Amino acid sequence: MTLHEAIITILEQRDGLTTSEIATAINSENLYTRNDQAPLNASQISARISQYKHLFIRKNRKIYLKN
Repeated sequence: MTLHEAIITILEQRDGLTTSEIATAINSENLYTRNDQAPLNASQISARISQYKHLFIRKNRKIYLKN
């Protein structure tokens, strides 16, 4: 699973989360593993969301799926 697919999976379960909450959920559910095996952090989630603006919306510091 790619990182943006993992983000989508989390937001389908609980829409409207901060990047920290998304990173914590992905790490706890083991949805995505970095090549260096380190846990994800909020800045990585933020960077990926910025690359996929057609999938995600930022509003009031929360991330939502675009419909």
